[in-house]
Amino acid sequence: MQKIYYIITAILGITFANAQIIPRYYQITNLGYLSDEHQASWGVALNDSLEVTGQSMNDYVQIGGLLVSSNHGFYWRDNEMIDIGSFAEAQGASHVNDINNDGVVVGFSCEMAFKWEDGQLTQLNGPLGYPVGTAYGINDSGLIVGSLWFWYGYRAVVWDDTNFVVLGTLPGGDRAGALDINENGEVVGASTFGGFNSYRACYWHQGQITALGTFCGTSRAYAINNLGVSIGVSYEYLPISDEMAPRPCAWVDGDVIDIIDGEYYFGSAYGINDSNQIVGNVEQLGGYEYGFLWEDGVIYDLDGLIDPDSGWNIYEARDINNAGYIVASGWSPENGSTTAILLSPLVPGDVNFDDEIDIIDILMFVNHILSLDIIIYYYDIYQDGIINILDIILLIDNIV
Repeated sequence: MQKIYYIITAILGITFANAQIIPRYYQITNLGYLSDEHQASWGVALNDSLEVTGQSMNDYVQIGGLLVSSNHGFYWRDNEMIDIGSFAEAQGASHVNDINNDGVVVGFSCEMAFKWEDGQLTQLNGPLGYPVGTAYGINDSGLIVGSLWFWYGYRAVVWDDTNFVVLGTLPGGDRAGALDINENGEVVGASTFGGFNSYRACYWHQGQITALGTFCGTSRAYAINNLGVSIGVSYEYLPISDEMAPRPCAWVDGDVIDIIDGEYYFGSAYGINDSNQIVGNVEQLGGYEYGFLWEDGVIYDLDGLIDPDSGWNIYEARDINNAGYIVASGWSPENGSTTAILLSPLVPGDVNFDDEIDIIDILMFVNHILSLDIIIYYYDIYQDGIINILDIILLIDNIV
């Protein structure tokens, strides 16, 4: 290794400390559509086995003399998209919210909370046997969280195999919804409070409810990882527009943290993994909207982490698994429609993106840098923030 270093250094005699570094590069997989007639889909959640769930427009059906199309939830794996269906078959809609590592999907259809497992759509339990409400999250133990309608309003609940438990509300609150649950049984969501109609992000654990920090009142916690870090949205006053606007945020030990800089952005954080990588959506006041990845205090526009010639515009990222794969939605360059996509992090050093590291990658690496092609997407193989001879050495070491 040391001899290789001296040989290459003598030949090139240069380093590239000023090159623009982008932390990783993603390859896009188009997840497709349920309907060839009406091509539109949205990514919602994924697990560590690269099973994905989301929404897609269904085929048109004839209802009362009218052609009607509705959204159906889908399950995707290994380039196959499966229609989850609905309780009213083709005429009804279904909406999905989460998938666990066993491939169990949860959501609602015809206003009834459900789980979908091994091709079977099952209605969850509820008051008098009718689960009017929504299942929002599921962990690997099979515990499901969501909300159910009671005569006194919606309440946050946790389902096990057969029963459900009602969670509390914040003091003075009359509505609540549980939106996610981690492997430790910690639950996050939102509850009204103090007689107000606005919601406050909250946390449930061992029968106790705790209000999470907020910027200016209204907030919701959408997800929690296994480290207990929660993410979501909290409203904040923006002087530039003189209005309250949603801001992507995180909660650590109950304290709220704004994860985007400047007063020109608003949006929401939707997903977090156990490495505290966060994904979501932000929009500038001028209207530019993009999906983002937040990592180590820095927020990245996902459009800047894909092939700039691909034609894709990623406007929303919804979930990220523990291997860094992201499920998102983007505008397709093929037909201009919204499309569910999977973003796969590429292997460091795979310069030509063919899933192999070989001599071609080394030649392309050197050629790009010597030609001053400074837009470098995935060349910091040593991951030290500098493009230099060490990155070439690691390339060679990977194929020798």
